Amino acid sequence: MKRSSFRKGARLFSACWILLGLVLFAYSELQLIGTPKLPELVMTAQKVSAEDAIQRWNQRRLREATYLWREESSPEGGAFTAGLAAYRIGSLTHDPLWVASAKGKFLEAIETLPQFAQARAWLGSAYALIARDYPIQGNWQVFPGTGFARIYNVLQAKKYLDEAVVIDEFDPVSRLVRASTLSAMPSIFVSKESVGTDLQTLLSWVEDPSSNPQHEKVLQSEIFRDEFYLAYAQRLEARGEKTAAKNAWDMLSRSAGIKEIKEFARWKSISLTQLQ
Repeated sequence: MKRSSFRKGARLFSACWILLGLVLFAYSELQLIGTPKLPELVMTAQKVSAEDAIQRWNQRRLREATYLWREESSPEGGAFTAGLAAYRIGSLTHDPLWVASAKGKFLEAIETLPQFAQARAWLGSAYALIARDYPIQGNWQVFPGTGFARIYNVLQAKKYLDEAVVIDEFDPVSRLVRASTLSAMPSIFVSKESVGTDLQTLLSWVEDPSSNPQHEKVLQSEIFRDEFYLAYAQRLEARGEKTAAKNAWDMLSRSAGIKEIKEFARWKSISLTQLQ
C-alpha cells in the first residue's frame, strides 16, 4: 500500500514538474515574439575612465544601429543589413526581441543567398545571444524545456558559425564573428583552441593583408582592424598573458582609428602597467 502511494506521488510530482517546465518554456518563447521597441538614445557624460570610453563607444554603435534599422527594416530594405542593425541593438540592450528580429532577418538573408558566409556567421552569433538573454534563466532551467532551449540555441550557434567558415574559410568577418562568439560560450560546448586558431589566422592576415587578396580591402579597413585588435587584446588578457596583452593594448592605443577604442586601449594599457 505504501509502495503504491509512493509511486502515485512520484508520478504526480513528475507530471507537475514536466507541466511546469512546459509552461515556462511556452512563456519564454512568447517573450521572443513581438515587435521590439527602439531604444532610448542618451548622451553619456564624458569622464576619464576605461569604462566610460567603452560606454560611449557602445552608445555610438547603438545610435548608428538604430538609424540603420529605421532605413533597412522596411520591405524594400536589405534583410542582412537590417539583421545587423537588430543584432547590434539586441547585443547592447540585452533585449531578446531585438535578437529574435535579427535571427529572422538573417534567416531571410541565407534563404536568398545560401552561400553568403557572413549571413550565416551573424545568424550563429544571434543564436548565441538568444541563449545568453533567454527569458528564463537561473535555477528555473532545471525544468524540462527551458534549459534544453538554451542548449539548442548554443548548438545552433556553433553549427551556423562553423558553416560560415566552411563556405568561405578566407572571409575575415566570419572568422572574427566566430572567434568572438565562441570565446564567450561555455567551454563544454566549444574548443577554446579553435578560438585561438581563428585569432592567429586573422592576425596573420591583418599584419599582411596581401596574404588574403580576396578580402584585402576588408583587412585594411579601419573598423575591422580596430575590432579585431580589440578582440585579440581581450583574448590575451583573459588568458593571463599580461605582457602580450599590454603590447596589444599599447599598439591599439596608438593606431586605433575609432576614438573610443583608442581611449579604452590606453586605459587598459595603463592598468596592466600598474599591475606589473
